[in-house]
Amino acid sequence: SNSDHLNLMDELVFDDRIEGLSDSCVALMRRLMQPDPNKRLLSEDFLRHPWIQGLTASWKTMGKAHDKLKSLWQNKFRTEIIKKYAKDGPGDGSLSENNLKEIFQALDLKKNGVLELEEIMTVFRDMGITEENIRTIFECADLDGTGVIHWEEFRALMREHINDGPGLQVRYLQQRFKSHVLNNFADKETTTISDRSNLREIFKAIDLKGNGILDPHEIRVVLRSAGEQEDVISRIIASLDLDQDGGVSWDNFIEIMNMADK
Repeated sequence: SNSDHLNLMDELVFDDRIEGLSDSCVALMRRLMQPDPNKRLLSEDFLRHPWIQGLTASWKTMGKAHDKLKSLWQNKFRTEIIKKYAKDGPGDGSLSENNLKEIFQALDLKKNGVLELEEIMTVFRDMGITEENIRTIFECADLDGTGVIHWEEFRALMREHINDGPGLQVRYLQQRFKSHVLNNFADKETTTISDRSNLREIFKAIDLKGNGILDPHEIRVVLRSAGEQEDVISRIIASLDLDQDGGVSWDNFIEIMNMADK
């Protein structure tokens, strides 16, 4: 039987030899060796799997140390800006929306609606920060990896209490996914995270194969229709793969739609 086959694989294949392999890698192997051909990973899904694309293995390996270092630089970005532009304001993330917009506009020296490295260099250099550190701060503050800092990224950085957890970048990308889902499939005024029936219909609409799992291709279709760049789409997909198994289940979907607002 199928269950006997899976038990045999656990005994003969998935033993102590897989120690040191990432969860994502092991999950991929299990799907490739699935005895039921209807559940086995297709070649096109294999190529899109986050582990094959290199989107999850490094996260698992580098893990908390890498995220904590990135959080330190993100916090440096936040605290230095508050020191320069909001000396008399609260330093606990309670700056008003208007305060943040005014600071963003002051940083946006070119007045093109985004913060570029050159602009951050100009401002942070006056604070006595080395050019090498400014580049690192900017890279960590560029949450979607597009080479500029958009208003939404700036707002997330300035609002967020930097701490342990999934990381600000992951939460930001998950929030970006949620915004696109609601924009494309729901009325924001009536659909909330408590509307499980509406969210179930949205999940089914995204689940083109109807197998109860949102695979990278199905998520990519949604994000492409929203106008996201391909490299940003890959980062968003990786942020959604909570179990590192190459897909988003219904339970994962609900967790993401709740997590993104925290």
